Amino acid sequence: MTHRLLIIDDDLGLLALLREWLELEGFIVVTAKSGMDGLREAERVPPDLVLLDIMMPKMDGWSTFRQLRAFCDAPVIMLTAMATQKDLAQAESLGVDDFLTKPCSFEELRTRIGRALGERSSGAHDRF
Repeated sequence: MTHRLLIIDDDLGLLALLREWLELEGFIVVTAKSGMDGLREAERVPPDLVLLDIMMPKMDGWSTFRQLRAFCDAPVIMLTAMATQKDLAQAESLGVDDFLTKPCSFEELRTRIGRALGERSSGAHDRF
């Protein structure tokens, strides 16, 4: 089954790089450069998973996440440069599925996406 990923981030270079790499991995990728654009895309065609940045102008990732949860239950991975204990605690309290700090390797991102989508490869171990 091909999974549809929505990436919401204001870094256009990162959006292009992630789109290219994830499409090569076999995903259908939709990108949005703002929280509002991401919400519109998620309403238009619900994603199987969302990669969401925290630091974005106008509507940050926290506000985007709260609004997204009102109509979409897809797993959300926060992919962000923000990595304070406060951010991690907020992510956990809101019910964010996973939290990954930029920069990260494509391998780590692929592992986290697979875990969030419920995929298991042979020899894979849970991190907990």
